[in-house]
Amino acid sequence: KNILFPSRLAGNKSPLEVVKSMKYVKNTKLIVCGSGNLSNQIQKIVHKLDNVEFKGYINEEELIELFSNCLAVIYVPINEELGYVPIEAGVSGKLTIGSNEGGLKDTIIDNKTGFLIDNPTPEKIADKINFIIENPKIAKEMGQNAYEYCKKFHLKNTFRVLDKAIEEVTNK
Repeated sequence: KNILFPSRLAGNKSPLEVVKSMKYVKNTKLIVCGSGNLSNQIQKIVHKLDNVEFKGYINEEELIELFSNCLAVIYVPINEELGYVPIEAGVSGKLTIGSNEGGLKDTIIDNKTGFLIDNPTPEKIADKINFIIENPKIAKEMGQNAYEYCKKFHLKNTFRVLDKAIEEVTNK
């Protein structure tokens, strides 16, 4: 199984740290998909690593296929308010390795639906990747937990929360 990194390839999404983490990982491949101002720099690093595949921009069908066929997803942005990647991963039944900040603390439950990393470095990211490679049953269980947890982000549930909030404000 592969590890998926679907992201805009910009500094605040930490793509260099993710790609560099693969120097410390064996027995799996990282698939990088997305585009951005760091694409050329990432491609140069990828050419030196045999366990990273750079796909660049992909269509929605291919992205859905990659989500469904990966072991886990990595998403370690800086100052991300929400980010859909952990929700997309969860809906696909996959855990997310994420940064312990911002909205990811709402979309990932550490050690249950994925992992939250303080100040992600290539080494810290690699440690989590290696753990899930060595423990595929735990990865699968966490993916199932993520699937159940992400149901709360469904649009119908969001409307229910908004309706309730509006009702409370208008009744004051």
